[in-house]
Order: sequence, then C-alpha cells, then structure tokens
Amino acid sequence: MNLPAKPNETNAAVQNLYSDAYDWTNQCVKCGYCLPACPTYESMGVESASPRGRINLVKMAAEGKIDFQKDLAKPIDLCLGCRACETACPVGVPYGHILEAAKEAVENSVSANKKIK
Repeated sequence: MNLPAKPNETNAAVQNLYSDAYDWTNQCVKCGYCLPACPTYESMGVESASPRGRINLVKMAAEGKIDFQKDLAKPIDLCLGCRACETACPVGVPYGHILEAAKEAVENSVSANKKIK
C-alpha cells in the first residue's frame, strides 16, 4: 500500500496518531455496514457520529488536515466504545485500536496545548 509521506508537523499528537492508526484507517472501504450497528449513529444520524465517519476524521487528523480539538475530540468522545461496528465490518477494520489511538492523540494534543499556554 502506498502511504502519503509522514506529516511534516512537529505536533507529536499528529505523528503518534499517524504511526499508531493510519494503516488501520486505510482498511475501511466505506461500505456503511457499521452504520446500523452503531448506537451513536442510530441516535444522531450524522456521519461524524458513525464509525466510518470517525475513521475518516482520524485519517485526516493523522495526515495533519484537521484540528484535533476542533474537529476530532467531540466525535471521538461521543463514541461509546462498544465496538459493535467491528462485528459488522466485512473487512475486519480494528475500530477499537483506531479509537484508542485517537483518544490518546486527542489527550496528547490537550496536554501539548496546555504546555504552550
């Protein structure tokens, strides 16, 4: 698989998310089988509250294209972590691993921002 170059950002949270979860995010084929299995998507009906949407947000964050706090923190926090999406996934995307890496990256970005201020 051809991956884009690792982000040039000096942000450790971006670097860590890239190394911890980027390959897994590329496994998602965006089929949508996870949508009816996800309780937050079922109740909210928005893509960012779905496993597929969160995976895409994690991928964009790992590429340095979106802000961790502004764009990623809330969707990740809304996830119940039930991992029902994993059993529905036909290609076996390890959503739990992606979720944990994203939670860690969001927390690291919060810590980094506190140090800067």
